[in-house]
Amino acid sequence: MASIITPKFVMLKARQIADTIVVAMKKTGIVVAMPKIDSNWLRRWRADHGVVFRKPNCRYKISKAKLHVRLRALWKNVIRIRRLAERCFGNDLASSLYGIDEKPIHFNEAGSKNVGTLEICGQCDVKLKHNHAASRERASIMTCVTSNRRLAKSARKPPICILFKGKTSHGINKLRRFLPKETNFSLMYAEKGSFRKEEILAYLDKWLDPWTEQRKQDHDYRLLFLDAARTHLGTDVEDCAWERGYCTMWIYGGLTGVVQVNDTDCHMQFEQTLSLIHISEPTRRTPSSYAVFC
Repeated sequence: MASIITPKFVMLKARQIADTIVVAMKKTGIVVAMPKIDSNWLRRWRADHGVVFRKPNCRYKISKAKLHVRLRALWKNVIRIRRLAERCFGNDLASSLYGIDEKPIHFNEAGSKNVGTLEICGQCDVKLKHNHAASRERASIMTCVTSNRRLAKSARKPPICILFKGKTSHGINKLRRFLPKETNFSLMYAEKGSFRKEEILAYLDKWLDPWTEQRKQDHDYRLLFLDAARTHLGTDVEDCAWERGYCTMWIYGGLTGVVQVNDTDCHMQFEQTLSLIHISEPTRRTPSSYAVFC
């Protein structure tokens, strides 16, 4: 079902089908009892066929045909690079795949999603008092996934970075003492609260392993998967990655929810954790108001 269907629309369609059946009965002379198409009939029909009305949670940005074309282009690019590496170096880069992606989060996830709250049964007004601005303030998390089992199972794990909204580093300087020492963790700030080209380059410069003589001898080349977003595109990003032995691979528009591991298998944990957290942000931000994210 690729469109919005309401209970009223279902009953209108059922009545249209019933009218067609009545016309056919007049022509054939075969008469059968017809049900009364109302809300009771709709309830019985839904129970008999196991149909429920739900809010859509799967929205497609591109058509299925275009999805197939872009998936084919992505897979061909990956197969060509891996085949070239296998023929030249004897390594198909199976354990050298990396992917990074940005995940925006709100300081008050409950308020931003307008989730339900508790109230006595029968009350007409459901009161809610919280800092509305906190549900609009956000930070951005840059996550990293990898096919390298050694890195994935290591104590420090792949790097993670949180970018806060701000014009100076004054706010995040107070947070550095809260950073877990056993994890590859970093803090950044930007005026818009999201990763722009400068922040992307700074992240790559900090966390991509440098190209060393040992990696050169081992032909330790790697694939880095990025969204084909404006902040990721450009020769400066490609050059920054290639100087460290990373070949950039673009995940085209509309494919992130299908093939990007960050979205399919990583970011849901942030959603589930943060949806249980309610943060009332004070007027003057203190390290404690951010410590939950660390």
